[in-house]
Amino acid sequence: MYRPAGGRLAGMLLRDAVPGDARGWAAVLRAVSPYLVTSAAKVGHDMAAGPAGLHRQVALDGSRVVGICRVRPHGSRFLLQLQVMPGHRGLGIGSALLGAAVPRVAGRPLEVIVNGDPESLSAAARWGFELVH
Repeated sequence: MYRPAGGRLAGMLLRDAVPGDARGWAAVLRAVSPYLVTSAAKVGHDMAAGPAGLHRQVALDGSRVVGICRVRPHGSRFLLQLQVMPGHRGLGIGSALLGAAVPRVAGRPLEVIVNGDPESLSAAARWGFELVH
């Protein structure tokens, strides 16, 4: 668990996700990917039964989950899911979550799954990811 120092992230907290974050995690998914059908119960189940090597982190603004990051092994590489609530974008939350996730992949290839909206594609490009279909 760490609290970014100063700047735009002051007051935010990044930490490993716990089952109690399921409702907030689902709220971020619904806000960012409204076509994705999910619920707190499903997220909670996934958190409890996730595969070995799966790592989840949340960004908190006070007690509210405003960003989520999931890194999971997939063959010889890792897949990253990173989403930030629309009202909290542009504050460095995604970059902070990505920075905390990268050391967990131990130098193996990392692929990010993004929504097709311009904001998400732009963030992925800023972080050095290439668009592939």
